[in-house]
Amino acid sequence: MRVFIVVLVLIFSFQSWTKADDIRDFEIEGMSIGDSALDFFSKEEIKENIRDYYENMKIKKYYPVEIYKHERFKVYDSVQLSLKINNKDYIIDHIVGLIFYDNNINGCYEKQKEVAKELTLLFKNAEKLETDTKHPADVTGKSKIKEINFWFKLGDVVGADCYDWSDKMDYVDHLRVGMLSDEYNTWLENEQQ
Repeated sequence: MRVFIVVLVLIFSFQSWTKADDIRDFEIEGMSIGDSALDFFSKEEIKENIRDYYENMKIKKYYPVEIYKHERFKVYDSVQLSLKINNKDYIIDHIVGLIFYDNNINGCYEKQKEVAKELTLLFKNAEKLETDTKHPADVTGKSKIKEINFWFKLGDVVGADCYDWSDKMDYVDHLRVGMLSDEYNTWLENEQQ
């Protein structure tokens, strides 16, 4: 009987460890990868907020939705979702929450450190990578992205990125906290080659 109890304890302990490294346990405004967007927004809200961010993609597999200042949002100014074309269940494969830092990139960096610290504690077995790159949309090379990403063995990614736009670009500096499923991430990487 003791052996049986010990085995049960070990099984349940192992399950909690694996759950801590599943991005589906991480939420942005209550939403996560694999959820249906219909649990949070009406079909009309989704259709009204479709954007053309993926217009230059060769393979049209996903469409982006961005919703600003929704009444349900407690933390983020905006949320971006990517949904598969022709998926009648509106399953979320990519979700990003944005906090705007108009002319306050240092505020973004401070919040990024806080978020990264929490993600480090939550996803202990993920590979953490930090990069600083120039944003390819800015031909002057003055817009920058500071990324802190957590890569999982199955290819999923969780990250906290600060976008520091140059004065020449008509965008607001912001923090992006997001999750990408392996399938979405693979599609995105193939599109950028």
